[in-house]
Amino acid sequence: MHHPDRAHERRGTFSTNKPHSVPIGQANPRKRQQRCKTQAQVSEFVREASNGEDSLVVTYKFSIDAFGDLPNVKTANFGTERGLNDWENVRHVFVIGRPHPDDFGVNRQARCLTGEIVPINKLVWQDKRVRIRGGTKRTIQVRRYSHPYLEMIRQSVADAGVIHAAGRGRGINRSEDNPVTVWLVGDAALDIPLDTLRTLDSPQEIMASADVILKNSVHAARAFPNLPSASAIRHRSARRKECERSIGTNYEALTDIPGVWIPFAYQLVGKGQKRAEGFFNTDLVPALERWLTERPGPVKNLALGKEEHY
Repeated sequence: MHHPDRAHERRGTFSTNKPHSVPIGQANPRKRQQRCKTQAQVSEFVREASNGEDSLVVTYKFSIDAFGDLPNVKTANFGTERGLNDWENVRHVFVIGRPHPDDFGVNRQARCLTGEIVPINKLVWQDKRVRIRGGTKRTIQVRRYSHPYLEMIRQSVADAGVIHAAGRGRGINRSEDNPVTVWLVGDAALDIPLDTLRTLDSPQEIMASADVILKNSVHAARAFPNLPSASAIRHRSARRKECERSIGTNYEALTDIPGVWIPFAYQLVGKGQKRAEGFFNTDLVPALERWLTERPGPVKNLALGKEEHY
């Protein structure tokens, strides 16, 4: 599937509901923790989607380090990539986030261009329809200004910046034998057709789709090889601790996953193994012990708790 104006440039989007335009270090502790988790998930997505092929990541300057250890992945921050052809032969382009001036800067530009008094607004979440190739449309949430002048300025900077970054792969110069896949990671709703639209699920939601949720991050990485951050945990990389936190042990969010969940405790067979916990759906996974043995490893001392309805 190809964009009509860029015959050999394929586009996809991987949507996150919480894009980050404030440096992680400047956020409050709770937001900082959530942003680290999201950043780790996006980094693992780039690792898996790029599959070791030459790729470019365009993102915020303060986020570049999260992608520095990915194989064959080059990085650039918004603004510094303008006018360069250094990445015209990459196989993948990942545009993560979008450039955005502060609210006062947008307001100042709107007043200068229109000569009118424009109130200072903040970005608000709004539903926006995006086109999927084939004629269908999907609704996503994006941050926009309610005032038309401010929104006009925002689009000229933020949305145009995303399109410009996506063009660093020079899809217009490609052939059928040398395509480029463009991934838009964020909440930008551009007026171009997308090949696919995906959402960034939490590790708990990914595990819940298999009807078993494990709290222990190492066990989860063994049981779910495609889980975000699983590769770094299994290979004991320098990012292991950060990735383990991205799986985490905070399961209050389980209430957002409908079903009948039964807590259980278990211990893997082997020296030094400690008790671990999890949840499972009894209707769909009747043989829990066998499932655990086949995934994280042989278990002992398996104990079930009371059903919890969500």
